[in-house]
Amino acid sequence: MDDIKKRSAPKKTCAPNTLFLQDPSQFRELSQWDVELRQIEEGTMNSSVSVWAGLDLQMIDLSFDKAVYQTGVSRPDILAFGLPDKGSVRTWLNGSPSDTALMNFGSGDPFEGVSNSTLTGLTFGIDIRRAQRIADDCGLDISTVRNDAFRSFVSDAGKLHSLVKNKARFLIGSAAGPSSDSEESDMILELLEMLVVGEKWSDRRNSKNRTRLAQQAVEFMRAHLMDNVSIGEVCADIQVSACTLRRAFQETYGVSPKQFYLRARLGAVRHELVSCSPEESISDIANAYGFWHMGQFARDYRALFGQLPTQTLSGKMN
Repeated sequence: MDDIKKRSAPKKTCAPNTLFLQDPSQFRELSQWDVELRQIEEGTMNSSVSVWAGLDLQMIDLSFDKAVYQTGVSRPDILAFGLPDKGSVRTWLNGSPSDTALMNFGSGDPFEGVSNSTLTGLTFGIDIRRAQRIADDCGLDISTVRNDAFRSFVSDAGKLHSLVKNKARFLIGSAAGPSSDSEESDMILELLEMLVVGEKWSDRRNSKNRTRLAQQAVEFMRAHLMDNVSIGEVCADIQVSACTLRRAFQETYGVSPKQFYLRARLGAVRHELVSCSPEESISDIANAYGFWHMGQFARDYRALFGQLPTQTLSGKMN
């Protein structure tokens, strides 16, 4: 558990970090929140949690097969919230949340809830300073989800919640997590957008508008091929949510913004390789376009062009 707390950077690969708890109260040590979980249904409880902890983001996939009582507050330095699965929560703050509830745990007055016999879902903890920086960069107002009064059901956005759950569970299950600080920023942005969905951002449903947004994003990407900017920065520049931008790119180009930007940068490197002078090296050219992990760069390059960068260079020499 100390390893979970001390981990300081996103991990690219590791063995799945799944723990089987003897008592649900052990969840407190994993989440690092001032939270209490108590079994209130008779019988032997089977419980497990799978954890991924990055630089400023922690994701936990939890499962309890007996009803539990939950109360507490999160730490004031993190933004903590949960996405329970369908039918998992009986009551939350004296109310009955919908099956697509998103619950902010808050850091002021304690929250309180009771689960059904099967409690499964995800919890997230984001460093509040990182969350605020990303929100400011992207024009998101998270003030309403930061203050002490915000402790309950947020919104009913089932499709969006499902997409985020699926992505988080894939990352936790593979133990890969976001493989870079930039990818962690993108994941945090998606979570923040989900928290404020319906308050500011819209889907811009007109397809012509989405096509225009995709074109604006491409212009920004082309102007920053050497900067390796995050998709969050692209969204901030054209004032659009990451979800809308992904939809716009899928409709217009058939790939995600991240895939498009990566392939544009790889294409720029390939152009340089077929026209470079003999004294220039592959690593120098790749580094100029923000590729610093040469092994990953070579794999991405081969996946796109069907040959390694050295083969491109040797073909040009021949």
